[in-house]
Amino acid sequence: IVSINIVNEAWFQSQPEDVQEAIRGAEPKVVAFGVENAERSNEVWLANNGECRQMPPAEKMTTIVSFLAPDTKIVEQIPAVKAEFTNRKALVDQ
Repeated sequence: IVSINIVNEAWFQSQPEDVQEAIRGAEPKVVAFGVENAERSNEVWLANNGECRQMPPAEKMTTIVSFLAPDTKIVEQIPAVKAEFTNRKALVDQ
């Protein structure tokens, strides 16, 4: 599990500069911990005869689409959320 920090922009802007900087500084640490934790977990899993398998690409895409469908319907009901989702998705898709 890789974690990210997400906060409300209006709330974030209302915070003092030191709090904003603390939040900004936490993001790389949270991501690094998540990546390292996933790597450690995989190593322990494999060391104990676990297997890591990859889904075939078509099945993986079907699964991703099925996970996104309910969220997308919810997001599209709120214009401000839809706009933010669209902006963030564009960044991810680059």
